[in-house]
Amino acid sequence: VHIEGVLDWNTLEQRVRETTLLEQRNDESVYPYENANIQLKRINYRDVAPTSLYVLRKNLARQAEIALALHDEGYHPLELSAGLLIGGIDGSIQGLVPPIVEETEAEGQYVLDGAHRTYEGYLDNTRDSFMAIHISDIRADTPGYALPNRWDKIKELDAVPDDPAKKKHYREGYRGLYRNFGPLNGSRIREAGS
Repeated sequence: VHIEGVLDWNTLEQRVRETTLLEQRNDESVYPYENANIQLKRINYRDVAPTSLYVLRKNLARQAEIALALHDEGYHPLELSAGLLIGGIDGSIQGLVPPIVEETEAEGQYVLDGAHRTYEGYLDNTRDSFMAIHISDIRADTPGYALPNRWDKIKELDAVPDDPAKKKHYREGYRGLYRNFGPLNGSRIREAGS
């Protein structure tokens, strides 16, 4: 793992603003963050909730490998102030951006993307906060696809659970609310077995 490039905050903010839902509505792209308030912000763990009910052990190990490699280049995955383009041994390039935290009046602050990194940080007794892309004033008809829960409800597993109720507390119609973070950081929806 090595750093191929850095996306400055202005570029990263614009890419977040251009994020669409995975599913189109009436054959048109939907931009949940088009008019949102987007900022880089330090988030205290006591003020934010996870949306995931599980993390995969293999992904935690991968995050630890990335953190070690980034440390050698002067970065930490929970202290990013920009986006990184990370190159792998196989020649692939993947984006790494600060965790994405949404905030709504009804649900408060919740981690929508970055569950493994933030969970590792939560377990670290020396860490009480992390840098995040904080998004508020989200388009009203595009709430987060999953509801917040508690950090102590997260289970470490070897495989993605088959039962959706063991993955997250999904909102009704959640599949139509998935954000397409793929162009931003390479993440994708994790189906059973992946």
